Amino acid sequence: AGHLRIPHPPEYVEVNHHAFFVIFDSSENRRRFLSLLKEQHTVSAYIGYVPLHSSVMGQKYGYKPDDLPLTENLGTRIVRLPFYTDLPAHGMDYCIDAMRKTLDTIYG
Repeated sequence: AGHLRIPHPPEYVEVNHHAFFVIFDSSENRRRFLSLLKEQHTVSAYIGYVPLHSSVMGQKYGYKPDDLPLTENLGTRIVRLPFYTDLPAHGMDYCIDAMRKTLDTIYG
């Protein structure tokens, strides 16, 4: 429905599948997703991305948030999903179901 975007790397890019993320349509919906997922389903997804120019070192080099507006915008909408290689199948199914229910609550 266009509420989320998922990564679509070009064919020539090799991805290590270290993490899987989605990009929400708004920072408010990202906030609601993280909150509801944890409160209603005890599943913790997390941000997993802080724009480097906003880090302590980035600030030390003189960067300001308005220097990279696209990066700032994406940084407020990214969520790294709670998947990892040792997650058993029933855990994966639980996470997927919880995320689906949470998204239905937000966008339903």
